[in-house]
Amino acid sequence: MRIAVTGSEGFVGKYLKAQLQITGQHEIIPLDLALGIDLSDETCLQQVPQFDVVIHLAGLSFVPDSFKLPALFYRKNYMMTLNVLELCRMYNSKIVYVSSYVYGNPVYLPIDEKHPLAAYNPYAQTKLMGEQLCQAYHRDFNVNGIVIRPFNIYGPGQNPSFLIASIICQMQKGQKIVLQDAKPRRDFVFVEDVADALVRAALNNEIGFDAFNVSSGESHSVEEIAQMLVTASRKDDYQIEYKTAERRSYDIMEVRGSFDKISSQLGWKPQTSLQDGLERSLQGSQ
Repeated sequence: MRIAVTGSEGFVGKYLKAQLQITGQHEIIPLDLALGIDLSDETCLQQVPQFDVVIHLAGLSFVPDSFKLPALFYRKNYMMTLNVLELCRMYNSKIVYVSSYVYGNPVYLPIDEKHPLAAYNPYAQTKLMGEQLCQAYHRDFNVNGIVIRPFNIYGPGQNPSFLIASIICQMQKGQKIVLQDAKPRRDFVFVEDVADALVRAALNNEIGFDAFNVSSGESHSVEEIAQMLVTASRKDDYQIEYKTAERRSYDIMEVRGSFDKISSQLGWKPQTSLQDGLERSLQGSQ
């Protein structure tokens, strides 16, 4: 099988390629801006060889930047998804679209795929627009697709702009860890487990269109994460400082997902405990 991976040189993309290479049965087609392929530019599509399935990871993803540069986020994320779907239409190929947490303020917990969808920032809005494009191409052109909605991804090699990586970065620089808001609770899922879910979705032979959460089923506060990282470091000289910051309008106090659907239909469950994942993240930063 020929599997194209957009965003192949990014954080998740590198783990995904490693997972695919373990099987040794698939030809991987890496597609990334770092490789000279700008998927938001229609003229670059001529460089993309035919594939059987594409796992579409590419896109701008840092939520605070989506407020600073909304037009860039909308343009890039929308056009990349549209162009990838055009390739799927031409090649009669399947898409695995990597979305995000798109449920807004939870109406109930744990959050399953039947929960109402609600964009709560420009980045999440671009992801919902991408999901709608995938649905439209399935409806109008029979492009089969699976949407994967990962909750908070973490792991070794992540950009320090993200929560866990930022705490680890602070630990490397000194003894003080500054937390802007210690109370919000998130559902953290290890990057290798996310890659495993994407491989399962790509290799699934069911036709049609569907969406799946990828989550741990647990929620942990920012404060808990910081304390667990300190414990994992086996050092007792770190100081955690709490700052009282004004809560952002798009902040959500608790997120906890259900992975029952993907477990029953694709056989996926998270394999990495939060403690193990944090220890591996610490080790990977050294």
